[in-house]
Amino acid sequence: LFRANGDGQTFEDVSFRSGVDSDKRSRTSITGDYDGDGDLDLFLLNVNEDAFLFRNDDNSGNHYLFVELEGTQSNRDGIGARLKLTTPDGAVQYFETRSGSSVGGGDALAAHFGLGANTEVEELEIRWPSGEVQTLTGFAADQTLKVVEPGSTNTAVAPEAPEVTTALDALYPNPFSENLSIAFHLSRPEAVTLTIHDVLGREVMRLADATMAPGTHRLTWDGHNALQHRLAPGLYFVRLRAGGALHTQPVLFQR
Repeated sequence: LFRANGDGQTFEDVSFRSGVDSDKRSRTSITGDYDGDGDLDLFLLNVNEDAFLFRNDDNSGNHYLFVELEGTQSNRDGIGARLKLTTPDGAVQYFETRSGSSVGGGDALAAHFGLGANTEVEELEIRWPSGEVQTLTGFAADQTLKVVEPGSTNTAVAPEAPEVTTALDALYPNPFSENLSIAFHLSRPEAVTLTIHDVLGREVMRLADATMAPGTHRLTWDGHNALQHRLAPGLYFVRLRAGGALHTQPVLFQR
């Protein structure tokens, strides 16, 4: 595993200190955000050996964007689409949607962009395999954006960018044992409901149920339920409903 040094030219071998070094006979590596926290995790398959899941816990506070494509003229998964993303700091990133990235497996299809300190995206350009070019501008970071290919190459009307009015930041720390920080952003006044649910989908705690002003809001959860009983360790889900959108993220509570 190599990490970029930030100079645009060199990399550092961080296999040992990150814990992903392995002397197994590895055959397949797959990346994807399995725990929904905004960074890429690594799944490793070995020949006649156990498989390994290396969870990436990035506590840098940086921001991200996932883009899921749905083709209409092109293939449904948008394989072959080329994405160009520009952030307010002037940085430009590229991604080509692909499948079969490793022998016997493939990375998650969603495009992943690390945005650093940028809290929004200035422009996202998508060049579909059909030749259609779609441009979205001015939307928030820290979300999974689903984009559907325009239905006709003959239309003279430019596709409208989806209106994004809410965003839920990555939960921190995750896992947690004392206090979980939950931050979310509103671009306009919204009726907000912020709840905690167990693995069966049952609501165990309601942290907010009110109309809130635009801006960044931060709440904490200490692992107690509505009766102020400390819950059992395990997997829970933070659910934010605002502006007609629903955002859900998993969190691991431990003692």
